[in-house]
Amino acid sequence: MSQLFLSQGIQVPELQDYCRDRDAVLTDVASTLGVSRDIAKKCFLTVCHIGNYTQHTGGVKLDFLDSFNTNYISAVKLLATRQPFALVWASVQRTPDRKNPLGTFVSWNCQRHEAAAINALASFFEGRGGTVRTNSFDGLMVEGFLHLDKPALADLLTSVQPGSEDH
Repeated sequence: MSQLFLSQGIQVPELQDYCRDRDAVLTDVASTLGVSRDIAKKCFLTVCHIGNYTQHTGGVKLDFLDSFNTNYISAVKLLATRQPFALVWASVQRTPDRKNPLGTFVSWNCQRHEAAAINALASFFEGRGGTVRTNSFDGLMVEGFLHLDKPALADLLTSVQPGSEDH
């Protein structure tokens, strides 16, 4: 969602902090709330899908997460007014019995954009002689690049500029 927000000039400082230094933010939230890292992660995932994070904290609130929640919901509502996101929002609203329409909107956008990224990555590898053996919901298994060590593979992946014809 961070990339989608940024593509529309929408700022969510807490999400940007989380994306920039996830481990430190999770550690800080876990420590402040007195919960495990896994519980802190659940809090973030819950906020990011427009839920109530305090269900994971026994009702205990944290100013940072409250601010994140407020700013994130405002950003999602703003994103829903922008094209092409407004079309997704309209589809969500036409779906009956949605208990959390903003959460559904987030989920559908994440699914759409993750699928597009995975398809672009598959095309990228296939265009370089690789064979996609498994295209799963959150990644790929690709054959044909055993000759590359990790640094060489990283160089290959970073050689493509977003929006270029090379992906």
